Amino acid sequence: MIYESCGDHYCNYGQNKKMDPYLCLYYGCELMLTDNLDVPKGLANGTRGIFKGIRLKEGQNVHFTCLNGYFVKSVYASQVENVECEHTGSKYTGHFTVDPSKKKCIVDMPNPLLGGEARRMKQSIHVTQVQMIRNLATTGHTLQGQTKESLVVSDLHYGLNWIYVVLSRVKTMNGLFMRTALDALKLAEHRVDGRLLLHEEWLKANIPLR
Repeated sequence: MIYESCGDHYCNYGQNKKMDPYLCLYYGCELMLTDNLDVPKGLANGTRGIFKGIRLKEGQNVHFTCLNGYFVKSVYASQVENVECEHTGSKYTGHFTVDPSKKKCIVDMPNPLLGGEARRMKQSIHVTQVQMIRNLATTGHTLQGQTKESLVVSDLHYGLNWIYVVLSRVKTMNGLFMRTALDALKLAEHRVDGRLLLHEEWLKANIPLR
């Protein structure tokens, strides 16, 4: 019930730090650290890495678990020696490993006995898990400073500079996918520096869209 109905959104520890009770991994997926493990070596909250593999403790083996109707290879975090990743999106390079650790979490667990809108109840539990979450989706704030080959914008926020920060992360227009069109009226609500408008007109006149 916990791992099929409670992703990292529903599991918190410390000061609103996230933990995924069932970390679904595949080779090459992007992960993000949720805690400061070794800041001088680049292992801090928000550090991103490409998943390369899992090292199990001696004598441990994988088993099959039914997840959302599918049987998948699984291991308990207590069976894991460490998870290996490769640095991405920062000045740090090379591989790094993250060991599982035990944390006290507050979980919004589903409760089928509750009716109406209150279908979840908060429960304090101890969880052994790797302090990483998958980074398949992220916020506009977290995207700052990153460059992406492609980007799917699920929802729009018309706060100051948000549109610029998000849309300028992708390299070309061919890599940008938006679920809803920009609202010109909402964009016009923010005052724009005249120098920026002049520069925009110059770009349109001199640099063709790819």
